[in-house]
This record gives sequence, structure tokens and C-alpha cells, in this order.
Amino acid sequence: MKLSNTFLFWAILCAVILIPGSVLVVKLCKSEKMPAAPVGLEDASKIVTGKYKEYGRNTLLWSCAYHGALCLAALLSAAGGIILKLESILKDRDALRKDIAALCAGLAALLLTLSATTDANRKWQSNRVAEYATENLLYEMATTSPTDAKQLYKRLEEIVVRQNEGILGSDSKPANESGSH
Repeated sequence: MKLSNTFLFWAILCAVILIPGSVLVVKLCKSEKMPAAPVGLEDASKIVTGKYKEYGRNTLLWSCAYHGALCLAALLSAAGGIILKLESILKDRDALRKDIAALCAGLAALLLTLSATTDANRKWQSNRVAEYATENLLYEMATTSPTDAKQLYKRLEEIVVRQNEGILGSDSKPANESGSH
């Protein structure tokens, strides 16, 4: 029984520490300090900064969903195979051992299916590209005059449309002034 306790310990350690730990490292390495907005562009800066933070949160969440599902599926698949192969684990309860292995395999398949059907990878990438574009827009604002605010909003609209297209996997057109497409 000592082998099964050791195996469970390492499996839980990997799932509980490595996945949230990598998310924490990404958050700590990322700078949130943005350049100050020039006088006259404070409102535009608030809007762009809000979109930047939104895309950053979405990037983190979809990345965790996508990579977490892949890592957990791999861990569960390996655990299922190991549990079946190691005959010292639950040697007196063969049916339970097979049930646990089947459960691991089923959960791994479910995680991969959910990751694929939700297009988590595409959503993660789309939000990451939008986050990068809005960050660049914030840096550009530092050298933009208040008379060019309309151009900033136009660029932000393009970023939002591209992000939406990436999420949906299709072309979308921005709404005109009347609200129709």
C-alpha cells in the first residue's frame, strides 16, 4: 500500500502545485505598469487600459483552461496506465484498480474533448494577441496628441473586431452608427 500512497502523493502534488504555480509565475512576471496618458487623452486611456486588463484576464483564464486540461489529461492517462500495470497497487482489489484506471482514462478523454469543443486554444491565442495589441496602443498613446483621439478609438475598434473574429473563428463586421451590421 506504500507504493499507492507515494503515487497518489506525487499525482496530487503535480496537479495542485505545478498548474497554479505556473499561473502565478506568469502573473508575477507580467508588468502592469503602463505609461501615463497625455493630457486630453485620459478618457481614451481608461478605456484602452480597461480592455488591456480584460484581455489579460481572459488570456490567463483561457490559458489555464487549455493548458490545464492538456496537463491533467496527460496525468490522468499516465495514472490509468500505471495503475493497471503496477500489480502491487490494490492487489487485493483488482476490480477497484480497473475501475480507477477506467475513470482516469474517461476523465482524460473528457478533458480533451471539452478543451477541443470550447476552442480554448483559439480563445487563449485570440485574447493574447488582443492584449498585446492594446498594450502597444497604450504605448502609442504616450506620443499621441489629443486631436488624434479618434484614430485611437478606431484602432481599438479594430483590435476588438479582430479579437471577436478570433474567438468566433469567423469574420465579423463592426456595427455602423445605427447599430446594424
